[in-house]
Amino acid sequence: MLECHCLCLVFFAVFVLFSVNNCEEYQQTSLSSIPTDIPTQAEKVFLSHGRISTIPSQVFLQLENCILLDMSMNQIKDIKQGAFDGLKKLLRLDLSDNRIEVLHKNMFLPLTGCHCLVIIRNPLHQIELGAFNGLQNLQHLDLRRNSLTKLENNTFIQLTNLKELCLGNGRISTIETGTFNCLSKLRILRINTNPIPHLRGDMLKGLVSLRMLDMTHITLDSIHPSGLAFLPRPLLLCVTVNQNCRSLCWLKREERAGNITWKAGKKCHGIAWHELDKECAGLENKYKIFS
Repeated sequence: MLECHCLCLVFFAVFVLFSVNNCEEYQQTSLSSIPTDIPTQAEKVFLSHGRISTIPSQVFLQLENCILLDMSMNQIKDIKQGAFDGLKKLLRLDLSDNRIEVLHKNMFLPLTGCHCLVIIRNPLHQIELGAFNGLQNLQHLDLRRNSLTKLENNTFIQLTNLKELCLGNGRISTIETGTFNCLSKLRILRINTNPIPHLRGDMLKGLVSLRMLDMTHITLDSIHPSGLAFLPRPLLLCVTVNQNCRSLCWLKREERAGNITWKAGKKCHGIAWHELDKECAGLENKYKIFS
């Protein structure tokens, strides 16, 4: 199964080497609340594997040097307005494996320098308009394994510098027109393993820099040229299609020309994919005779 390995995960791969002298890293586990004595010079703060349920307002106000905050594997459900005030230098925030249901408007407003936001495995079912205000420098957003069923128009409107968006292994069945309108720098979109029934022509409009569309483990009823019309070439396409191969001559031509590389889904039926070149050529000649 293809998973979303954001580049920020590699960038922030660190060993927990707590130093009493300079306190550049701070780690505490099994906490029920956020400690108030975190050293002000701490750059990497690990508060994972606990029972924290609430992030109070301005609780990190003194952590002006913090670049990494890991609060994964807690019981966080309530994030107060202004919870992330003071984290001016934060580059990575991990809220995975918590109980977050809604991303509220302006929740991340102070995190203007954040590059990577990870919210994997939460019962997240709603993203309010304006939830990502302040995250204009975000490059990687990971929302895998959540409970979202619908992506609404302008959901990601503030994320103008986003390069990778991971929405895989979820419950998304509807993507509204305009959802990706402002993601002009997005290069990788992973929406694999969601119950998306078809690919509309306007669904992916706005993704003018896309290089990879991962729809692995999604079986579309059909795919037509209009579904990919707004996407640039070359494009790496990962999807399974439940239709007769003979109706995919357009995709075969795109692949032969080097415009599209189709992987992980050459399971159309009626004829083997590698034999389709001759079939398509025959159909093209037939249409020329009757044109």
